[in-house]
Amino acid sequence: ISIPPLKLLVLSPYLEKLTIKTVVTIHDLIFERFPKTYHLDERYTHRWKIKRACKIADAVIAISEQTKND
Repeated sequence: ISIPPLKLLVLSPYLEKLTIKTVVTIHDLIFERFPKTYHLDERYTHRWKIKRACKIADAVIAISEQTKND
């Protein structure tokens, strides 16, 4: 099942209760590397969504070594 990021916010309480395994893919953390290019509320929202998704997921995939290191 693929869940778009915005839907994840709505579904996250329900995803924790699922018995199926879940995986999240992190494509980049550009908002962390270049914070001045994002508004504070955008950085907070992105940070919260990624932390939440990683907490819920059984596995986390970073698409590159750079993303993994970030």
